[in-house]
Formats: sequence, structure tokens, C-alpha cells
Amino acid sequence: MPRLPPVHGLVDPEEAHIYPQAVDHAGITAAPLHLLNVTFEQGDAQVHPFPRAGSTS
Repeated sequence: MPRLPPVHGLVDPEEAHIYPQAVDHAGITAAPLHLLNVTFEQGDAQVHPFPRAGSTS
């Protein structure tokens, strides 16, 4: 497992490249998209599209 150095503030590219490796190794994934207690599955946006900003319809 990659060892993450303690960092305060910005990181340089040499340090930044180890973070995705550490996240993958730890098995961390993104949480599902949700609004309160409604969870959206992939493709829901095509079924229930949101109106575009400035749209009148």
C-alpha cells in the first residue's frame, strides 16, 4: 500500500500521483448520487431530464 505523507496545503505532482493508488488500494468508491432519501441510478437523468438553465419550457 502506498504511504501517504502528511500534507498541509497544496501538493506537487510527485506527491499527488500516490493518492489515487492509495484510494484504489483501500477500496474506496464514490457514494451513489442521491437527494435526501431518493437514490438515482445510472441513466435516470435521461428518463427524467432537468430543464436547462434559462429554458422556458
